[in-house]
Amino acid sequence: GLGQNDAVMSAIVPSLNHLEQVSLADNCIGSYGARLISNCLASNPDLNVLHLRDNLLNDDDAIMLAGSLKTNTKLRKLVLKGNRITQVGISVLHMSVFNVSSLNTVYDSNHTCFLDLGEEEPLQINCLDDSIYNRKAKMLRALVRTHNADSTNIVYLDNNPIKIMPRVLAFLQGKEIMDASKNNGLNAVFMFMRDWNMPLLYTSHIDPELRRSERIRKKMRMYYMGK
Repeated sequence: GLGQNDAVMSAIVPSLNHLEQVSLADNCIGSYGARLISNCLASNPDLNVLHLRDNLLNDDDAIMLAGSLKTNTKLRKLVLKGNRITQVGISVLHMSVFNVSSLNTVYDSNHTCFLDLGEEEPLQINCLDDSIYNRKAKMLRALVRTHNADSTNIVYLDNNPIKIMPRVLAFLQGKEIMDASKNNGLNAVFMFMRDWNMPLLYTSHIDPELRRSERIRKKMRMYYMGK
């Protein structure tokens, strides 16, 4: 395969800058080729689809490729199934497209590249054509997903100004993107509101318009919780 010859790989990889779809599948590509390809992808070429399945890539190579996605906004699909990548490398790749450490890391993740890793239950991330909608979908998914039946990921909101909460609620109620799980819409709104310190929303620093919007949300909370 092409990957067995470093000189050939060095000559071929620069061509990725000028192509939209490339298949280098089943070519015995290892760490040398992975390093060249990662550097190329990091430069954000016009390449849309890259097939690297059935090669000799390992976890270290996966980490390099994941790093390249931090600066790449054009690659739409990366196929890596059939390599020697274990769950360690898969986890790093997942983090590159959906880092749930905080809302900031979710926002800063790659929102264009769909990863085909050959998983039985693939991570359905970046499935849409528009990166903005992919980002919205992930933000919503991070907000409404639960650790268990009684605990939401309210920790994401701990260090955010109280004034942004109405926007979060509006986002959760938005009709552009909705999570397929049961924890969406008004249910998600209620789950967040029941954990808030509602009197804090009425402190003097909040403007009248914000107070009005919060009164509506308080009524909604009372309706769902019971007076």
